[in-house]
Amino acid sequence: MIIPRIGSVLFVLAGLYFCVVAAGNSGGIEHTVENSRKLNQQFRSAAQSIKEFETRSGRLPTEAEFHAMLPTRRNSQYDLFLSPQGFAECDGAGKRYSQLPVRDYVLAAWRGEWFECSAPTKGWSTLLLNPRDYAMTRSVILDSAVFAFIATGCFGLAIWLWRYRGNPDSLCPVSSD
Repeated sequence: MIIPRIGSVLFVLAGLYFCVVAAGNSGGIEHTVENSRKLNQQFRSAAQSIKEFETRSGRLPTEAEFHAMLPTRRNSQYDLFLSPQGFAECDGAGKRYSQLPVRDYVLAAWRGEWFECSAPTKGWSTLLLNPRDYAMTRSVILDSAVFAFIATGCFGLAIWLWRYRGNPDSLCPVSSD
């Protein structure tokens, strides 16, 4: 008798969790995309500064020169790093960012759990700027609907288990009509 009750409570908790996920899914994804757009703007601004430096000096800036030319850090959300030799942390399955020619460079920013990278001379970026790129089903609305459906199933199972009284016949009641 106690096991079905505990199971019922666990399903209610799972249902509540999926309700919260369904409700916050869109806002969380929009927040992530907004941060990606801000970082993309930082990458573009830094690439423009590097291009101007390279035009004047005929070489890529050193790390110290790069940080000196960046706009004030108060306006920047992320610290950017310049890697003239390439940057293996963004390669994933291939060796795309670490195998750039000498005259190329990679801009990188630590995002809290992973690096985001941009190779402006190649037009490459690890940034995802479209909300659907973060959705499991490629649709934020459909993702929320899936979470809501799972929550409904959890609540249904919770009710079903709560009503179970330890009698195997009560699991699948048969009508006596």
